[in-house]
Amino acid sequence: MSKLLKLVSLMLVVVLAVFVFTACGGKAPATGPEEQSGDGQAQSSDQSGQTGSKETFTISAIGLEDPEIMVKNFKPLCDYLSEKIDMEVRFKPAPTYENAVQWLKDGTIDMASLGPVTYVQAHDGFGGEAIVKALEGGEAFYESVIFVRKDSPINKLQDMKGKKMAFGDKDSCSSNLSPKYLYSKVGIFEKDFAEAKNITSQNDVIQAVISGEFHAGAVKAHVFDKHKNEGVGLKEIARKTEIPTFPYTIRPGMDSQLKENLKKALLEVDEELAKTIEPKYTGFTDVSDEDYQWIREAMEMLGIE
Repeated sequence: MSKLLKLVSLMLVVVLAVFVFTACGGKAPATGPEEQSGDGQAQSSDQSGQTGSKETFTISAIGLEDPEIMVKNFKPLCDYLSEKIDMEVRFKPAPTYENAVQWLKDGTIDMASLGPVTYVQAHDGFGGEAIVKALEGGEAFYESVIFVRKDSPINKLQDMKGKKMAFGDKDSCSSNLSPKYLYSKVGIFEKDFAEAKNITSQNDVIQAVISGEFHAGAVKAHVFDKHKNEGVGLKEIARKTEIPTFPYTIRPGMDSQLKENLKKALLEVDEELAKTIEPKYTGFTDVSDEDYQWIREAMEMLGIE
């Protein structure tokens, strides 16, 4: 009799255990790269690096300034966009122009503030799409300056033949494509310099000329204006005008509703917020690929890929 009672008790324990396991959703937890979302469904990370129930949107920008400065400058925009598109928006500074393009291509980032050259590379290379472009002082154009030290005897582009020239990043429009375009108009090409060097940071281009390491350099006009009184001072010898402003470019395959919400939010950015990104910015405006056609043609003429 006691054996029968023990058997019955054991069966009851087994039945009860099965009942409790089933009621609690007896399923092995998700493992590997997937995480549990708020409703208990497994959710994989997507190209933007999002996991869980709160999606993450990552933006970047070509490196005109030091990374720490860029992170600080873009924080207000990230906070603003987080509210507007209901996603956690983060900024990831790109060490080089090339990094920004590659990250957009492989989905490491979702959007980047690109220069005209890097935009053409992204658009023509893998279908990157510009959704807005920046306004500088209310205008959709900016300028590039070729400069020398104030005490230099060099006063015009033709005087630079046989001299040392500091260009910016090879993928920069303001400090590589535009100055080379200006030099080509007076019959001077890279082979005609005693030395021509590409320096990633435009701040470093400035310092290379101030120190006397190079006779001349080229940077975006607002970078020149910021530093023109440093050291012995700097003077302008040539300027390229009407360069189309920086297009904010998204990765291919972005959800159409997210793209629409993002564009609307950027077009509504006021001047106060825009200036936190760059002091000369006053907002954003509509953009077309045709705006960058002359950039594309100049790249082809100068052999810049």
